[in-house]
This record gives sequence, C-alpha cells and structure tokens, in this order.
Amino acid sequence: MIPPAMLLTAGGYQVNRYGRLLVEWLLGTDHRGALLSAHLLIGLISALPLAFAGSRAGRGSGLRKALLVGAAYGAVYWLMVNTLALPVLFGRVVPWFEGAGALWPSLVLHLVFGTVAALVVRHRLNSHDR
Repeated sequence: MIPPAMLLTAGGYQVNRYGRLLVEWLLGTDHRGALLSAHLLIGLISALPLAFAGSRAGRGSGLRKALLVGAAYGAVYWLMVNTLALPVLFGRVVPWFEGAGALWPSLVLHLVFGTVAALVVRHRLNSHDR
C-alpha cells in the first residue's frame, strides 16, 4: 500500500488519516517508523481472516478467483473499518459526508491491500503443493 499511498499523497489526497490517529492512540506517537511498524502489524493481523478463508477454500484456486476475493475483502475491510469503525472510534464524521475525494483514495489502497494479501495467501498455499 505504501507506493500507491505515496503517489496519492503527492497528488494532494489525504490518505492514512485514521492510521495516524490509531498509531498515535496506541503508541503515543505518529513518527514514521512507528507508523510503518504499526501498519505492518495491523496489515498482518487484518489479513488473517483472509488467510484463514483461503486455507479453508483449499489449494489450487485460480488467479482470477484470488484477485476477486482479495478485492472484495479489501473493499469490505475498507467499508467496515475505515469508513465506519475508525471514524466512530475517533468521534469523526464518516467520510461518506466529505465527498468522493475522502473516499476513493482509501478504497484504492484497501483494494491493493486485499488483492496483494490474497495473492500472497494463494502463493503460500500453492507453494506447498510443489
């Protein structure tokens, strides 16, 4: 998620708003190193349900299916966590009332997260078959 987030930030879009708030709330700082470390840990934990579902679905799933499942997972995660749970947790207005510019950059990043996580799960499952 980092390279596309950097491009979006350079384009003037606000990304990582709740990531910063969450890391500052958990660790008391939003220093770049803390932010990166916390995001890696949160990303790993957030991908666990996808990994569990992938292992239950079995090995040998196609690339197309992995991409679709990953994108769907990323979109649902974005909807449940970034547009609902985190704004409520931090007493902020949900981004649905802020316009498309507050929605689509974060959605794109979570679609990237979900698809990459699904591809990693698929690769790990299929590599055991070799």
